Amino acid sequence: MNNQTNANIFEINHLTKSFKSGQGYLEVLKGIDLQVKKGEILAILGPSGAGKSTLIHIMGLLDRPTTGTVLFQNQDLALLSATAQARMRNTTFGFVFQFYHLIPELSALDNVLLPYMITYSLTAWWDRKSELMTRARDLMTQLGLNERIDHKPTKLSGGEKQRVAIARALIHDPEVVFCDEPTGNLDKASGQEIQKLILKLNKERGKTFIIVTHDENIAQKAHRVIRLSDGKIVT
Repeated sequence: MNNQTNANIFEINHLTKSFKSGQGYLEVLKGIDLQVKKGEILAILGPSGAGKSTLIHIMGLLDRPTTGTVLFQNQDLALLSATAQARMRNTTFGFVFQFYHLIPELSALDNVLLPYMITYSLTAWWDRKSELMTRARDLMTQLGLNERIDHKPTKLSGGEKQRVAIARALIHDPEVVFCDEPTGNLDKASGQEIQKLILKLNKERGKTFIIVTHDENIAQKAHRVIRLSDGKIVT
């Protein structure tokens, strides 16, 4: 399995992150240097508190570093305006979390459509609603959700909820999908389904996946594994 190219999509240099704690600061990341290739599945392993989630939150513009640089396609993300960063979060990057973060009052379809609702003005949304709904339905069908499109999250299994979350992450056809413990809240069978889906999306669509996980099965199927300990890359 070798779907990645030689081009780096991310280049991270001397990245640190500290949080205020009591009278001092807690240093969570301590000088991270990392390159990620386009089309790569990168698994990030390490004990709780090692800085794994903090690292991908900074890479995905959900948080800011204390020092250091994050280059995405040779562009320093810190130099982007707040508007450009928000647009990148919503369209260039996709996010899949352990606890799904679906809105319970909305159908599975409407949850998948949320990034579009955020992107477009009310007028533009109504003008394109039929087209965008068709696109979302097609994507959900590809992910095996064709019989769950109108169900609310309370009527979905854990594996189905995570598939909805993946569909929502993919709806804008992002360059990179960040996954934070995507199988951590699932039973073994559902977790294996999500693993297969990630591998399929990487192979067929060339998506770059950066996956924080404790699941050694995911790590074994990744193109590359790094391990964090105490805020540093140790392997």
